[in-house]
Amino acid sequence: MKGKKYELLKAFDCQNGMPMEVKNAFFESTHATNDVYLEWDVLDKSYYSETLPDAQIDNRKTVDNWLIENDCEKGETILIKRWW
Repeated sequence: MKGKKYELLKAFDCQNGMPMEVKNAFFESTHATNDVYLEWDVLDKSYYSETLPDAQIDNRKTVDNWLIENDCEKGETILIKRWW
């Protein structure tokens, strides 16, 4: 597969290992269907703009802080499996 570039991303499962407070914040800050993987940019400041409601910004920060505590870096793109 000459010319193809692949990227390895860290992956998290919202139902396994995420504390309830973080999981709830994740569900409230995303609006996707069941059983999908979402790309998440850790501490992406564009999500903290003034156009978003404060509650959505707070949810995003809750998830970002938990991800940083779990070996993610600022600016890193990771995957989170969203299912219920």
